[in-house]
Amino acid sequence: MRGLTSSQFRNLFRAKDVYVYIHILLCVYIHTCMYVCSLSGYI
Repeated sequence: MRGLTSSQFRNLFRAKDVYVYIHILLCVYIHTCMYVCSLSGYI
């Protein structure tokens, strides 16, 4: 099985998809921080 060519790789990672991925990561990070802080008693 051949690896992806550069053009296929770019098509997989369009700018919009990258922004959505970063947005999801930020949401998970913030919710995790809030959860840890609530367990630690900071909130």
